[in-house]
Amino acid sequence: MGVLTDLIVADPAQAKEICQTHGKKPFPSVDIKGFDQIKGATLWSILEGSDVSDVDYVVGLSEKFTLLCEESDDGPWVYQVPDEFLKLIASTEDEAVGEMVEAWSQTEEFDGYSLEDVQFYFDTLFEAATRSDLGSKKLLMWICL
Repeated sequence: MGVLTDLIVADPAQAKEICQTHGKKPFPSVDIKGFDQIKGATLWSILEGSDVSDVDYVVGLSEKFTLLCEESDDGPWVYQVPDEFLKLIASTEDEAVGEMVEAWSQTEEFDGYSLEDVQFYFDTLFEAATRSDLGSKKLLMWICL
């Protein structure tokens, strides 16, 4: 069973509406199927230069993805992607991207994924993190099993 994930630029106050509409219209979204807080926290740890094998640390980072709405125990869920995480992604130097994506692809979270899949995740997150039109809106993550 896969995890469906969409990235949505919206006001966090709209989280309940996003849950109820299952992340779709009227909310423009980018499909990033399979992405979750742990994958994000693992990247965050790599960007900080921390040890990705420190499970407690990675879990702590994953908890910074703020749960805004939970429709039921089975989802969907809407999380706010931390600004601090997005700033780290946006500040990644071009020459460091390949090495960082390679390191991320070697983590347990990406067992069975191709390097191209991991690059897609990074590119999608980078594009979202460098958007100039966020204004007062935030990057939200809609997840459903």
